[in-house]
Amino acid sequence: MLNIYNIILFIFYLFNVIFLFQINGHWGQYIDSEIIWPYNSLLILSDYKVEFIEFGSVYYILLAIFLKILNFINLSEIHNLEILLSSKNYSNTMQELFFYTRLFTSILGFIFLIILKKIFFKITKDEIISFILIILFFYSPGFIVSMSHSRADFVSVLFVIFCIYFLICFVEDKNENLNNLFLFFFFFNFAILTKLQVFFYFPWICLSVIFFCKKSNFSSKKFIYNNKIFYFIVIFLILIALIYPLI
Repeated sequence: MLNIYNIILFIFYLFNVIFLFQINGHWGQYIDSEIIWPYNSLLILSDYKVEFIEFGSVYYILLAIFLKILNFINLSEIHNLEILLSSKNYSNTMQELFFYTRLFTSILGFIFLIILKKIFFKITKDEIISFILIILFFYSPGFIVSMSHSRADFVSVLFVIFCIYFLICFVEDKNENLNNLFLFFFFFNFAILTKLQVFFYFPWICLSVIFFCKKSNFSSKKFIYNNKIFYFIVIFLILIALIYPLI
């Protein structure tokens, strides 16, 4: 929902992207941990086989789409690996590539804050307190560092936050709308495909939303664990988690 606090948060975030985050820092600053993401995204755009698929495959695809959009609107000429390798000014081309990669991470960072603010609001039931908590979280060292260079870890956490939010929506919904449950598993699979270790957080994510459960939810005949769709999705998720490392 668009409200005054979200608008203020956007202006505040935009200001810090410009003056605080090092999205235009030298491309070699975090070369050991950053090069893998734009490199594999360019492999996708060049129709080559992706390398290091176990490290953030979903992130590769999302970043590739972002770079394709930038090329479509004429903001960037880098839309495949050949252009990068044939560049006459390799350093400047790499700088541009890394700038847009970090910018994409910053965009995801704002989405992360919006969803986290929604979760805080569900806990506090107060927009002002939720906004203050987001500002405090924003200035945490971990978040600032995550916004200053690109890593799949943060993208995986973003998907986990989506998981938690939609699971909260599901347990709060008196009509037990399965759309929220579907979105929970959808984003959880994305989180696993971005960072496989997320699978081990599954039971803790489920336990964390007990706070939001209504008493009627536990006595309802349509409770989640009596639903065949739930078992089907869980089995599917487990199979994905077991098969994915072997691909």
